[in-house]
Amino acid sequence: MGAMPFTLTMAGAVQSDPASSSDATTLLSQSIDLASKETYDGSFGGNIPIAGNFTPALGAISKIRYVVIRAVDGESLVASVTWANGANQLIPISDVFLLKAKNAGDELTALSVSGIGRIEYIIAGNKT
Repeated sequence: MGAMPFTLTMAGAVQSDPASSSDATTLLSQSIDLASKETYDGSFGGNIPIAGNFTPALGAISKIRYVVIRAVDGESLVASVTWANGANQLIPISDVFLLKAKNAGDELTALSVSGIGRIEYIIAGNKT
């Protein structure tokens, strides 16, 4: 029996309104639509405390294409990511971190979160 695909649906938008009524003549309300629906080979998530370092077991996922991490509480949480090209990056997380990599080569191959606090997360990706 083959692996069952997982579909993630994201809804909503990020919106910016003019700072004052005088800005409205030169800057109209801006919005970025975040709605999407994608199918991945695997998906998992949770709500966990972090006390040091958390590295999720990716199982069969070798290419992380979708990540959402929300800091529920805590300070100085940091995501450590490795991109498909081998580059490493540290990303502070004080609220929400979102990555959706649609193009081949843009995905992550490793991810961990360090610090002290609690996170909610969803990770999805493909085997190849």
